[in-house]
Amino acid sequence: RCARSEAKPEREGERETARAKMPQRCLACGGAASLRCSRCRFAYYCCAAHQRSDYAVHKEECRVEEAVARGLATYASSAEDSSSSSTEVTVSSSSEPPPRCFVCLESRGAMRGGCGCRGSAGAVHVDCLVKLKAARVLECPVCKVDFQGSVALDLAARSWRAQRRSPGELAASHVLSYVLVAARETDAAERLRRRLLDETTRQFGPRHANARLNAVELARLLVQQDKNDEAIELLEKTYWDSTNDRAGARVYATALLGRGDYAKAEAILRSALDLVKSDKRNALTLELRAQLGVALFYQGRNREAVAITNDVYLASTRVFGPQHPWTNELRGKLHAMRRSTSAESTTTATSIDVPLAD
Repeated sequence: RCARSEAKPEREGERETARAKMPQRCLACGGAASLRCSRCRFAYYCCAAHQRSDYAVHKEECRVEEAVARGLATYASSAEDSSSSSTEVTVSSSSEPPPRCFVCLESRGAMRGGCGCRGSAGAVHVDCLVKLKAARVLECPVCKVDFQGSVALDLAARSWRAQRRSPGELAASHVLSYVLVAARETDAAERLRRRLLDETTRQFGPRHANARLNAVELARLLVQQDKNDEAIELLEKTYWDSTNDRAGARVYATALLGRGDYAKAEAILRSALDLVKSDKRNALTLELRAQLGVALFYQGRNREAVAITNDVYLASTRVFGPQHPWTNELRGKLHAMRRSTSAESTTTATSIDVPLAD
C-alpha cells in the first residue's frame, strides 16, 4: 500500500506528460498536425495550404477565441469574479488537507469552484468537467447548480473546442453563446448565433424549432444592442410563428417598443396573451402583460396601462417577493405612470391600493 502511494505522484506526472505530447489533429483533413494558428493558438493544421483553405471558416472561430480570452481576462481582473464563488480553490490553513477534485479525486493542479457546493466540496479540474460533458448544461454533477463566472466561460469554451467540426458543435455553440452574453461579449455571441442560425436553417429548414429558437435568440441579442430594425426584419421572416411562440412575441414586442411602433406591439402582445389558458401567473406571462401596459401607456391609454401594470406588480410581489429586482422595476414604472397621467388617470390610480413609496 505504501509503495503504491509513493508511486502515485510519478504516475500522475507521466500522465500529464503523455497528455501534453498527445498529437493534435488538423481541422481541415483530420490528420496529424504540427502547425498552430498564431492568433488564437487553438487551431492546428498539417500544412500551410490546409490552413489557407480553412481560413474562411476559421476566421469566425478565431474571433470567438479572442472574445473568450477577453472574457476570462475581465473575470480575472474584476471584483465581480473575486467576490463570487467562481474562484480558485485554495487551502485556508496548513493543517487542512488539500482539496481534491470530486471527479478524479486528485489534489494536483489548479482547481476551481463555481457552483453551489460549499467549501472545497466543489473543487474540480475544468478538464475533468469537459470529460464528463457537463459543459453542455453547465450544471454541477454534485449540487445541480449551474456554474457561473470564469468557470462557466472556460468550461463552455473547452467543450466547444472539443466538439468543433463535429455533430455536437451546434449544442456546444448554443451554450457558449449564452455564456459570452453573461461575460459582456455580445458581438462574439451575435456572430456565433448567426452561424448557428445559418447552419440549423441549412440542415432543418427555417420552420424547424431549432432554427426558430436561434432566430429568436439572435433577435434578442440585436435588441440588446439597440438594433431594433434588424431584429424586426429577422423576426418578420418565416422563422417566427405567432401562434405558439410567446418567447418570440416578447422579443418582437421589445423591438417594436424600441422603434416606437406601439400599436403593432399591442397587437402582438394581445395575440400572445390569448394563448395563455392555464397558468396566468408565470414569469413569461407577467413580462408580456408588463410590456402590454407600456404599449398602452405610450398610446395615451393611461387608465388601462395603470390597471394592467398594477395587477402585474401585485402578482410579481406574490411570486418573486417585494425586494426582487423585477418587482422594484415594476414599482418604478407604475410610480412614473401615476405621476405623468392626466387628472382623470391620476384620480383613478389613487383609488388603487398599491403600497408605493414617494
